Amino acid sequence: MMAQGKTVTIWFLWLLVLFLWQCIATAAVETIFVAKPGCNETCGDVIVPYPFGIDKPDCAKNESFLLNCNRTLTPPKLYLSNAFVYNISVENSTVTVGIDAASVCYDETGIIKPLFVQELKLLNKPLTFSNSRNKFTALGCDNLALMYDGDLFGTGCFSFCSNNLSSSDDGSCSGFGCCQTPIPKNLKRLNMTLKNLTDTSADYSPSGISCGYAFLTDPTLFDISKINLHTILSGDQYPRPPVVLDWVVGKDKCEASEGPSGYACGGPAGSTLCKYSDNGDGYRCLCMEGYFGNPYHPQGCQGDFINSSHSY
Repeated sequence: MMAQGKTVTIWFLWLLVLFLWQCIATAAVETIFVAKPGCNETCGDVIVPYPFGIDKPDCAKNESFLLNCNRTLTPPKLYLSNAFVYNISVENSTVTVGIDAASVCYDETGIIKPLFVQELKLLNKPLTFSNSRNKFTALGCDNLALMYDGDLFGTGCFSFCSNNLSSSDDGSCSGFGCCQTPIPKNLKRLNMTLKNLTDTSADYSPSGISCGYAFLTDPTLFDISKINLHTILSGDQYPRPPVVLDWVVGKDKCEASEGPSGYACGGPAGSTLCKYSDNGDGYRCLCMEGYFGNPYHPQGCQGDFINSSHSY
């Protein structure tokens, strides 16, 4: 009977230890450093982690990472240049932004909304259009969409439909009335334009209007069925599909950056990892296995709480 009581006590203590370690790990996660001390870490519902910053220049690593929080809007909105920011990921080293689509609209007499050509530039910024996430997309009947970088790269696709177009059930491009094509690595500039090959409305919508759009987007984040091709859209209704940008924090090689000055990965030695970008020059920072947090923050990745909780 006494042995049985000891066994129960040991199991109780074991469960208590696991519970306490779980509390420690949870508390650590809740205190992960996001922004620099004294800096705002949110704009509206978007979290702004360092090396990005808002409001004050010293809240960001440098001018390239300083974003604009427009608090005159309700709720406030975060902008990178003139592009609305949906999300910033430290773990994936990505920024997701909304960029206006190129567009043109016709009726049976010809053009009724002039062609809007979109030009996107990321020159002299630590940002690159993500080739693994984005696709160039054309939407509309009989539209030829073209994109080029103004130098070496150019491609396009043709979206054809004999009557009304349709999308897949999940809102993705079905290949009927829309087309998609990949983009190359290391792309920092993109011009997008399109042309209706008939120069008049080719489908039989009740409004008699047919619009075409060309844009860059992550197809997993955007439902093309939400775009009304039979009315002229403006304001908040105008398509601003989400575009994923890859970012790096340093342009030097990891080995050249490991000195006390210039190395962008923060925190205690041995807690962060420098990794080269898969899309262009530069490197990004990651937390080593067993550590978590913001590897760019001066406090860096936090201790090995998770591994310690499983070492008993």
